[in-house]
Amino acid sequence: MTRRPGAIALARAVNALFFLALSGYCFLAFTPFAYDAFIKPGVIHALWAFIAIASALYWVMLLMTVLTLLPQLSTPGARGRAAAWAYVAAGVVVGIVLVVRPPMEVVGNNPTAFALGMAALVSPVWLAMIDHIGWPAPSVHQADSSRALTACATTAVIACGTYALAAPLRIGQSIGIDLPPRLFAGAVGSSLILYLFVFMTLFVAILTLTSAARLFGVNASGEYRLLVVLLAICATIVLAGLVCASLGLTGRAAWACAMSLAVAVAAVWADLVRLRSSQSSDPIDSVALFGAPAAGVGSRAAAVGILVALPFVANGFVSAVRQLDWNFLLQKLSVLIVWLLTFTSVYAAVGARRWKGVSRIWLAGVPVVAFALYHLLAWMNPSITIDRYAAVDPSIRLIRDARTGQSSETGARYAYLRSQTLVLPLKVQPPAIDFVRPLGPASGRKPNIFLIVIDSLRRDYLSAYNPRVTFTPEIAKLAGDSFVFERAWTRYSGTLLSVPAIWAGGMVPHVVRQPRFSARNSLLKLLDANDYRRLMDTDSVVDTFDLRFGRFVELNPGRELWAPTDLCTTVRTLEGALPQDRARPTFFYSLPQNVHPTVSQTRKVPPSETYPPGFDARTASSAYDVDRCVGALLDLLRREHLYDDTVIIVTSDHGDLLGEEGRWGHAFWLYPEVMRVPLIVHVPSWLKAQVRTDLDALVFSTDITPSLYALLGYHPADLGPLFGRSFFTARDGDSRRRRREVSLLASSYGAVYGVLGQNGRRLYVVDTVDATEYALDLSGEPRRLEVTPIMMGANRHIIAEQVSALATTYHYRP
Repeated sequence: MTRRPGAIALARAVNALFFLALSGYCFLAFTPFAYDAFIKPGVIHALWAFIAIASALYWVMLLMTVLTLLPQLSTPGARGRAAAWAYVAAGVVVGIVLVVRPPMEVVGNNPTAFALGMAALVSPVWLAMIDHIGWPAPSVHQADSSRALTACATTAVIACGTYALAAPLRIGQSIGIDLPPRLFAGAVGSSLILYLFVFMTLFVAILTLTSAARLFGVNASGEYRLLVVLLAICATIVLAGLVCASLGLTGRAAWACAMSLAVAVAAVWADLVRLRSSQSSDPIDSVALFGAPAAGVGSRAAAVGILVALPFVANGFVSAVRQLDWNFLLQKLSVLIVWLLTFTSVYAAVGARRWKGVSRIWLAGVPVVAFALYHLLAWMNPSITIDRYAAVDPSIRLIRDARTGQSSETGARYAYLRSQTLVLPLKVQPPAIDFVRPLGPASGRKPNIFLIVIDSLRRDYLSAYNPRVTFTPEIAKLAGDSFVFERAWTRYSGTLLSVPAIWAGGMVPHVVRQPRFSARNSLLKLLDANDYRRLMDTDSVVDTFDLRFGRFVELNPGRELWAPTDLCTTVRTLEGALPQDRARPTFFYSLPQNVHPTVSQTRKVPPSETYPPGFDARTASSAYDVDRCVGALLDLLRREHLYDDTVIIVTSDHGDLLGEEGRWGHAFWLYPEVMRVPLIVHVPSWLKAQVRTDLDALVFSTDITPSLYALLGYHPADLGPLFGRSFFTARDGDSRRRRREVSLLASSYGAVYGVLGQNGRRLYVVDTVDATEYALDLSGEPRRLEVTPIMMGANRHIIAEQVSALATTYHYRP
């Protein structure tokens, strides 16, 4: 069989992608946060699909690999024959095991996932070893410093232009980014200086590495190996500091996962180098050899072709993932890959001839000038311009975030907040939380309670809050007969903690899974004490609340927990369940995902639907869809003569960013678009006359549960600033205290905390994920305020004080 190194290299790359993806999935499952936030609820359906067919894909990869190993397998005495046969034998055994026990059955949030993640990396490393034994090593000569300098400078210009070309288009697709032509030109010029700094740093690293190799007598092949080691080190740092940190994986486990993946990536890269360079008869520059996987070693045309295609591929990928990206993680990783491919392609395109006209003065002078320009830029501090431009250029966002420095005091405060975030459940011993003790049944008439928490619904997509909205008429009718709270906020930016906080009636331990939640489930205690029949949708969050007992009726049984909940489907099921057992009051709960980004951003807007400028059409169409479902629910209640016997609450667990400053989704962010929520509460007329409320006072979704206690005639205790209080008072009650308090807000997914004060008009946020702090004036349109040392110190103190109080309340230590 004729050996074709190009085809074999392609097969090795495909095989490596499969095993790296399998390992990555296992490490995600091993991470409690990633498992509960992404895998268990099925947020990214592609993950489920991949692991479901992983066993079949494994056999495809094994067959493809066997075909590429046939020369070694079939030739007696061939180099690497024993290692190849051992690989095939081990592969068959593993394949049989995967058929008997598919990965989907064994990979969960457990140590098995970690072990399988490590095991999956053996295959690409083993194949790299076989190829290094079986294929000849190329002849290598030492790198040319002038060529490296030229390549680095050229790469800076090309990389800058790659993303700058698409920036005007992204500005038009984003909200709130003001970059007029002069400011845009200044932003691109500043970004070019940042690129030059990055790639001159790369040049200095290459120059230092090659000079050290020559100083210690290491030959050219050794230079190349050192570059591969440098790749492994850089990949480890990126995976641990960027990927693992964003997914809540820290400590030794994070470094173990990062290092293992980085070593596998470096091994695959070296394998592709060996295959792509095996047929070259001429000596190859050590840096050019390192770049062989991208551009090969013999053709400038291939390198130029890659450079032409990269801008389209890079910007196309950013556009494809930006709306569902997690804190720009995929975009930042893609930038690093684009930089690597650009540099290696430029180095190949520059050519092998020596640049004799370049003196050593230039080798030192160009980096010095680049570093001087960088420090001049830092002194001028055009942070506003760079921040605006970073919203549309993911590579500048990566550079900006990487260069953010912090004082030792700031580092210590951030470390403390991180220690209080995503705490291990075993470290939490929460006490019981009771608003009323002892809790007996309420006297008198009991209303039905219908609680609809519409996942990701923004308040400005409802006509009750925004007069420009014309596509939610049913909720508008409900609002006309209800209390509409103007300053309603969620305490948490994501479903993972926001929903438990609603049921608990207060802030909860910052853990992935709530330990001993039944002792703190204040809403469930109220329902059980008053013999409510519970008609509920279950999802991946409330499924952990241990609700399947007593008078519990699951709507849509058999639906997978990860499947998005559709409110209209739930209402149709409710029609059959609602008329039964009318002697007891009914509690209905649903968390519909009609507006969630995973649903709304894949929605096809019918041609008959048009929406005003400034609204995201797919989100607006999804809001229109869920409004129709709410209308069907209200019609059902009226037909069953239950409308005026029912407390109806329509709210959301959080909002979402829809392109504001280039941000999409909610991730770690505490911006008002995420934290403000609608809160519409319909109270039966016979009950409405007994209570009063302040519709312009600050309220939280955590106030819903104590408010239900108050509506049933209880006097819920004031448990402090971390817990909810009824937004209903007696007719002679006083609610002015709410306007004077400061309240803690938090991300559900990372160490990002905020303080909300002045009746919701001032917001201060400490974001340890992006290492930044910002203040917003919310008295009108959101406006950034200058963060002064006094403001920073005061708000940091309040956040630390309340975070510590939360730890004390729930008995855990950092």
